[in-house]
Amino acid sequence: MSSTPFARHARLAGGLYLGIIVFGITGEAALRGPLIDWSDAAATAAALSQHAARFRLSIGFDLI
Repeated sequence: MSSTPFARHARLAGGLYLGIIVFGITGEAALRGPLIDWSDAAATAAALSQHAARFRLSIGFDLI
């Protein structure tokens, strides 16, 4: 059984939306979240400078 063009587009849109969710959660919770210390700005700055590539990757995930 062949699907209609609408169904194919709907599946593609759903898959892309799922990708947005996965990239957003990963960027926030797994990459950027552990770098931020809400009680100590100096510790956050030190973590960001030590893990600059990880922080940039999380920003890239947000852009996706």
